[in-house]
Amino acid sequence: MDENKDVAEGDLVLNAEIHNKSADAYGNLVRGLTSEELAQTGTQKLILNDLSKAEAKIKELEPFREKYQNVLNEKCILDEKLSKTKRAEILYSFCITSGGIIVGLAKIFLEKDNTLAIIMLIIGVVLIIGGVLFKITYKK
Repeated sequence: MDENKDVAEGDLVLNAEIHNKSADAYGNLVRGLTSEELAQTGTQKLILNDLSKAEAKIKELEPFREKYQNVLNEKCILDEKLSKTKRAEILYSFCITSGGIIVGLAKIFLEKDNTLAIIMLIIGVVLIIGGVLFKITYKK
């Protein structure tokens, strides 16, 4: 009858630091084992069982590492393309807007000073045409 009794040596204390609930019955116990406890076949079988579970989980999750790296790489490329596109749109909007404003101001100055109005009109038209050409030729 004495051989069926559980004898625990050392301080077995519930581990209060683990907050997540585990399906493992031994999940909340302190994991420090003495050399005598490690020498028992039951302990070795439990450790080997946990090791085989961990290895199976590693094999299950291994393909996700490569997929994660591929998705991360693709995300970086797309982020760079998006920032490049945003800068191009800002430049296009600036050219069209400033060109339109300068053409509008040239109309006001047309009555007062013809040479200034013509210069402003040329600059405005060049900005508008430059913005449109940039938009047409821009490669995404």
